[in-house]
Amino acid sequence: MSDSGQPPTRLTPELAAWLSAEIAAGGGRALGSGYQASVRVYSGPLGDVVVKRAHPSRLLGAFGRRLLTRELDVYERLRGIPGI
Repeated sequence: MSDSGQPPTRLTPELAAWLSAEIAAGGGRALGSGYQASVRVYSGPLGDVVVKRAHPSRLLGAFGRRLLTRELDVYERLRGIPGI
């Protein structure tokens, strides 16, 4: 659930286009950066969107993308559980 108590919004083509433009323009606010990725929040037409991106380096980038894919799989399995 989001802070508003509403379920998270799926990435529609319109939202994806807006988010792509924001990322390309260097928008968003940095939330943090770790060994595998950096995290930014973008305030959009449907609320805040958090984007976690693997580092661009060759070695850490590939490793980070693999870890992020595993993390996404876990979040997908948790979808629908109240409070997550």
